Amino acid sequence: MKTISVILVLLFSFLKWGGPPLHALDHNDGTSIDKSQALEISDVYAFREGDHSGTLTQNNNMILVMNSSPGGLPGQSMFFSTLARYEFFLTRVLTENKAVAPTGLRNIVIRLVFEEPDPKNLNKQKVEATFIIDGVTRSVLTTVDEGNIVTTPYPGTNPINNLIKVNDHLLTLFAGMREDPAFFDLVQFFRVRAGIFANPTLPMNPVFNPVGSASDYTKNSNVNSIVIRAPIEFLSGRDEGTTVFDVWGATSLAQPE
Repeated sequence: MKTISVILVLLFSFLKWGGPPLHALDHNDGTSIDKSQALEISDVYAFREGDHSGTLTQNNNMILVMNSSPGGLPGQSMFFSTLARYEFFLTRVLTENKAVAPTGLRNIVIRLVFEEPDPKNLNKQKVEATFIIDGVTRSVLTTVDEGNIVTTPYPGTNPINNLIKVNDHLLTLFAGMREDPAFFDLVQFFRVRAGIFANPTLPMNPVFNPVGSASDYTKNSNVNSIVIRAPIEFLSGRDEGTTVFDVWGATSLAQPE
């Protein structure tokens, strides 16, 4: 497998006692012969469900989000690549020390592979989900009611939340288009950069806009989102009670024969 886009700068710990997570943005590196827009990862997020919903009883679940295909236009369908793997990697951190160095161990791998859009079924894509937990592989093709795991097609007014069972735990999987959550003033970024690097021999003089005048470059653009709700007990696996994880995501493309 050839790694195409890896968000290592977005690696952060998911802490039992909460606290602000670290954020980073690697929104769009561009495309190439080897990497289509569908393989471009824009964001990876991980958080306890209750931290978002405000319901502490939901903190037994972890939410994983991977956004790809940044720059999608309104009214235009986008599909996940059928040639690639979309993967989450998790390392169990067996200490609550925030300063511990990430090891990169792949205690948990969640891999999604997408089939071609089905024109007879609203262009839904079937999904194969593979979970590699402590070296043991489990592939899941159907939901708990034995339907196919599928994407939510555009316009996606009724999200399809696929309920799947893995090792006696219930997980929820959504995959489909959503509004790009990032905010980035691209024009101002270039203005500031120009002010900083205009003349290396002079003091830096970036030009900042007044507060509240920023223009969101990503407004009205879409991304393809993968969202997984997983019980923390399931992710803890053999290291029972672990509630701290390092999380990162990647897309990869098979090398030609």
